[in-house]
Order: sequence, then structure tokens, then C-alpha cells
Amino acid sequence: MTDKYKFYGWENAGIKDKYGLTPRDYYDLLSEIWQADTCAPRMRGDWSAENKTLGQCSITAFLMQDIYGGKVYGVPLGDGNFHCFNDVGGCVFDLTSEQFGDVRLNYGNCPEQFRQVHFKKEEKYHRYELLRSRLLARTENRVYLAPLDEDDRDRFVRDNQEAFNYGALEEFGRRDDHFEEDGEIISRQTIECSIDEGEATA
Repeated sequence: MTDKYKFYGWENAGIKDKYGLTPRDYYDLLSEIWQADTCAPRMRGDWSAENKTLGQCSITAFLMQDIYGGKVYGVPLGDGNFHCFNDVGGCVFDLTSEQFGDVRLNYGNCPEQFRQVHFKKEEKYHRYELLRSRLLARTENRVYLAPLDEDDRDRFVRDNQEAFNYGALEEFGRRDDHFEEDGEIISRQTIECSIDEGEATA
């Protein structure tokens, strides 16, 4: 993961939306739909697929605010403009920070930004709506598997063991008597491995 994500705050961007998606997941989705036509017009000539976050900051930050809530702040750039980023209950992340390369921005004590102000620019609002519609097209009608709550973990393991035992020993007669652990066709370890790592090893 350390090689995959470079945006500011990625290490702590573990908050989840109602689908269980984190800002890292949305970075992956947005990386497919940030385009020149969603880039700020004054920067559009410099936009490229290699610098895909260029000129996308405010519309992206307000889109993340739609999803996670929190506040949008802006790093003053010295030319009257602000670079927008998100703060969701102390989880600070900036999905579009890579456009600055090796330049380290100061995210402390930045003024809050408001969409009512930013979207007075009609072209910015249209870019926001364009990015939003593309993101919705990527996410709608998908089925997301939410992480298993710890309280439900033991019940999940026991239900699976009962189902495996019934299928192997009772449903069609005794078809399998290979027990991974005492009295269980499938062991707790195998099920927990599938939960934690996405695969099971016998």
C-alpha cells in the first residue's frame, strides 16, 4: 500500500462511508475519472494523465464532504487562490496533493472554505457536477461487502462450521469425514483466514 498511495494523509484515511469505502478507495475511483474537462480552466493546458490531480482540488474536496461530512479547508497559495482539502473529525486528507510534487504544503491553521462561495463560479459548479455524475456512474448498482463487525465474527464462524458439517455429514449422507479440527469439517482458523486475508488455506 505504501507504494500505491502518495496523497497527503493517506496513512490515516481509514474513515468509511455507508458502503465501507475509504478515501483511498475513492482516490482509486477518481483516478479513473479526473480529466482535463474537470480541471480548473487556468490549469487545463498543463493537465495530463501523469498529473491527473492538477486543478481538481475544490470540486474533489466538496465531493468528499458530500460523502463523509466534515469541513473543507484551503491552503493559501499566495496568488489569491486556495488549495482545498478535507478534515473529517480530525482525519485530514488531501486527495489532490500530488499535483504539487515534492512541495510540502502547510495544512495547519488554514481558513475554512465554503461551497456557496466556490460555486458562485458557474464553471466550477459545472465541473463539480460533472465529476459527481461520473463518480455516481462508477458506484451505483455496485454491491459492497461491508467489513464484518467484531461482535458478529464468532456467530459468523459458528454458522459456517454448522453449514459445512451439515452439507458434508448429513444433507446427502456422510460424504466427507475429513475434519480440520475436532468435530468440525472446516476449522475456525480457515474461516478467520478467509475473513482477514480474503482466502483460505487448508
